[in-house]
Amino acid sequence: MAAPMQSLASGTAVISNKCGVPVFVTSVDSTVGATTQLTAGATWTEALHYDPKAGIAIKVTTSEDGLYNGSPTLTLGYTLNNGENSVYYDLSSAFGLDPLFAANKLTLATSKASCPSATWDHVTSVPIQNSKACIGDSIDVVLTLCA
Repeated sequence: MAAPMQSLASGTAVISNKCGVPVFVTSVDSTVGATTQLTAGATWTEALHYDPKAGIAIKVTTSEDGLYNGSPTLTLGYTLNNGENSVYYDLSSAFGLDPLFAANKLTLATSKASCPSATWDHVTSVPIQNSKACIGDSIDVVLTLCA
C-alpha cells in the first residue's frame, strides 16, 4: 500500500486534551489507524496528509473501544486541496455528543489567525456541520478539548 501523500498545504493535525480524563484518538482515512490513549494534558499530532480515496477523519471517544461500540464519536475532519494550496476542516459528532464534551468547551482553530475557527461551548446538541477553509503552507489544524 502506498504511503499517504503530503500536500503543498502540509501542516499538522493536533488534538489537545485539556480535559481531566483520558480520551482515545483514532485517525481514519481509507484505512483505520491504531487507537491511541491521550492522557489528560497531553497532545496528539499527525502530519496532514491526502488520501485519494477518502477525506481524513480523526475520531475522538471517551472509551478505548468507543469507535466500535456505538459510543458518541467526535470527529475532526479535513481534506487537502493541492490546487488551491488549502485545507478544508470541520468538527462533527456521530451517535450524539459525549457528556464530557457537552459539558465543556471545544475549539477548532488553525495556526493561521486569519483562518476561521469553530467553538462548541457547553452545547446540548450537535451543531450543524460547517466546513471551514484555510489557504497557505504549513497550516496546523488544532482541536482543543475542554478548552
